[in-house]
Amino acid sequence: MMDFAIGIDLGGTFIKGGVISQKGECLLEKSTPTESHLGGETIFKNIRHLCQNLRDEFSEGTIKSMGIGTPGLVDQEKGGVVSGAHNLPGWLNFPFIHLLKADFSLPVFAHNDVTMMTYGEYLIGAGKGATNLICITLGTGIGGGFILNKSLYEGSSKYAGEVGHMKIRHNGRSCTCGSKGCWEAHASASALVQRAKEKKIYKENENSGKIIFEKVKQKDPASIKLLKSYISDLALGVSNLLNIFNPDIFVIGGGLSGASNQFFEPLQKKVQDKTMEAAFNACCIKPAILGNKAGMIGSALFSLNQS
Repeated sequence: MMDFAIGIDLGGTFIKGGVISQKGECLLEKSTPTESHLGGETIFKNIRHLCQNLRDEFSEGTIKSMGIGTPGLVDQEKGGVVSGAHNLPGWLNFPFIHLLKADFSLPVFAHNDVTMMTYGEYLIGAGKGATNLICITLGTGIGGGFILNKSLYEGSSKYAGEVGHMKIRHNGRSCTCGSKGCWEAHASASALVQRAKEKKIYKENENSGKIIFEKVKQKDPASIKLLKSYISDLALGVSNLLNIFNPDIFVIGGGLSGASNQFFEPLQKKVQDKTMEAAFNACCIKPAILGNKAGMIGSALFSLNQS
């Protein structure tokens, strides 16, 4: 009989959840607002309510475990996030793992959200079959995850993957971490939007990086120049990771990765120019394919494999 798990992907705006089979199939999916501005108690209440709805409506088998992907660094023994998660007020040190275990009488496992996205892409997505995989996502920041020698690499304190804070500029743009010149301050999706607003390419009420790609299609000179500069900064970080880790697959997620002709082709060329030949030739750079389901699929499969 097949096992199933509930997978939760906690975001700053929405919480996505699904019932996932051990093969990675999503049999039931729901979402609910995070309401992060109301604090940790409300975030937890919304997660618990979503999990209850998923379990109540699922009738095809037994749910064996629950997995949660959350921003920040998770301490499984302490039962919650012990650092990070700056966009979720009141979530730090909130013991949601222990509370969910008590409420549902199920094994509950939690990990960083991008790490769980990486795990999902590795098992059934764009990174399937990789021996060494790096996965990044371009959003408000740049998050990352690693599979090394077919195992999830977590680091000494399970903080591995904070690739957005590698330095690519001396005294560069200010980063939310308090430093300057971080990769995500120059090459995240939000950094692209900010740079476009500074160049007057953007209107203040616009918030999608896809507008820049549309203007590039229209041969707008300022947009073309901006995108070229942005891709160069993005390629610098990708190149650093390829030279250090020598992966066979490098997966890029986030909304910008969908603009393949304007994004991946010039990115590949820039990465090739900046990377050692042996490292570049060994690696396939590709877009993530699980979309917004990657986090909940990865979290569910992680919980099943742990339990």
